[in-house]
Amino acid sequence: FPAIRAAVPGTRLRVFSSMAVYQMPESPYQGLYEHAKTMDGVEYVGSIGQTQLAKELANGAALAYPCTFTETSCIAAIEAMAVGAAVLTTDLGALKETTGGLAEMIAAHGDKSRLAAEFAAMTIRALQAAKADPTTANEARTRRLQFAHENYLWKDRAKSWSNWLDDICARKGAPNSSAPAELAATPHTAQSSRV
Repeated sequence: FPAIRAAVPGTRLRVFSSMAVYQMPESPYQGLYEHAKTMDGVEYVGSIGQTQLAKELANGAALAYPCTFTETSCIAAIEAMAVGAAVLTTDLGALKETTGGLAEMIAAHGDKSRLAAEFAAMTIRALQAAKADPTTANEARTRRLQFAHENYLWKDRAKSWSNWLDDICARKGAPNSSAPAELAATPHTAQSSRV
């Protein structure tokens, strides 16, 4: 973060993270949390409730998420896009698909020192570009908001899953199918039993 703040003066990093979310001791990361608290421009907040987190995220320019594990989706990226924030991350797992090509990404790899340097460089470029051209940055924000609205509303996700399950039921729904009774039901019955 010091390299980012030096290149983009005034940048603040607010950290909303804690092992308490997972009901685990902080001890493995306590040193990291304490270090963050002492860094210029860093505010270590810890875990907060989802409603408050959404409000805080709406006031940020970006979600800095240097992911080092394989995501199957990423609720944090989805939530960031839902308020228009830029997503700065790696290309690990399903992050490309989750963000619909609207995130700034670097290639993930095992060299953590190099990854940190590359992530900082990407973050600097993204923040400098947004400051230099606010019109383009606002257009990108609108695209992220639109993408999240078109792809991640819960009612739409539920309908998508329902349609997918209906398709499975239709293909496997023969009376002598070995599928469980819930899946062997007609699509209409299966849908009404899930809603």
